[in-house]
Amino acid sequence: MAKILIIAGISSSSYGRSIGLIGQKAGHQIYWVSGRKVECPGVIVKRLPECFGHSTFWRVLLEPFLVMEAIRKFRPDLIHVHYAMKGLVTIPLLFFHPLVVSTMGDDINPKYPYHKITVPFARLLLDHADIITSRSDYMDEALALIGNYQSKTRRVTFGIDLEKFHSNRDVGWLRKKLAIPADDIIFFDPRVAKPNYNKHVILGAFAHYLHNGGSAATLLVTEYLADPKYSLQLRHQAQSLGISDHVRFLGAIDLADLPDYFTLADITISIPSTDGLPQTFFEAFAYGSFIIAGDLPSYKGVLQNGVTACLVSVNDEIKLAETMQWVVKHPDIRKKAVQLGQIYIQDHADFRKQADLVNQIYSELISIYT
Repeated sequence: MAKILIIAGISSSSYGRSIGLIGQKAGHQIYWVSGRKVECPGVIVKRLPECFGHSTFWRVLLEPFLVMEAIRKFRPDLIHVHYAMKGLVTIPLLFFHPLVVSTMGDDINPKYPYHKITVPFARLLLDHADIITSRSDYMDEALALIGNYQSKTRRVTFGIDLEKFHSNRDVGWLRKKLAIPADDIIFFDPRVAKPNYNKHVILGAFAHYLHNGGSAATLLVTEYLADPKYSLQLRHQAQSLGISDHVRFLGAIDLADLPDYFTLADITISIPSTDGLPQTFFEAFAYGSFIIAGDLPSYKGVLQNGVTACLVSVNDEIKLAETMQWVVKHPDIRKKAVQLGQIYIQDHADFRKQADLVNQIYSELISIYT
């Protein structure tokens, strides 16, 4: 049994925790460093005191010392860092091997947010890593713009648990709870309620869809991690467009309930201005919801326009509305796309297989350095 130290800021979600706990499957002891509170059974956690954990300033300043103390105290056999943009936390990691760095997408995106003050630290961390994991072809290309990492880059998508994520769910109760008419097509916007995710564009397109003869439909809008001003703006927009009766603002729904919403949804819409590779697509595939997404380079190799999804220009309400109309009128294409999407996740995003890949990496590196 080895000691694995996880350094991650994604631990607030059950999915983030499941990634960090992959080593437990191979019998390893997991330790975790996080600026925020982490609750993981069987895991020893090193975190900032509550009085500092809510302050970005103190987290940035104190996390490097937290990492140094964790390395000194736990004496890990391997460190696994999730997300390459770690800023000052990079410094103590430069004195440790073996080191695995998992890139998530937006942390190495050449347009956002890569060109910031943390760029030199990200490059140093990637240079120093023994293994870098990448989730897609696009991320491989983004890494190549930073440095020559091809020889130490491995494809790990992490993916989803196919035993839990499936479309055979009874969601009639949810349709009834949300008061959605039986014949309505259901569009679902599951992303974070911040301006970058262009929920206002989706609302505008949905209004065009309804006002131009679209089939009866309901739009579900999540408000996860909402910017309060933006969320209020969206509600006012729905009222001013005259579509409030056709929109359900869901608030900050529990992430554990997302499977039911994806299963209920005929069509999932995600058109952020910038993005990495979100779990949204894997989840939509698994639950049988067709995807309309922004035509972003970061989706390359995962979404195929006209095959597994429809890709649209990100700020074009009219084009999005026309795409919504077209997709609704072609249920056979939706069905085929969903089938192909489910084949994709079975081949490339089965969490159990991906966990095995991660544990193989752990075993390989530990054997080299011990």
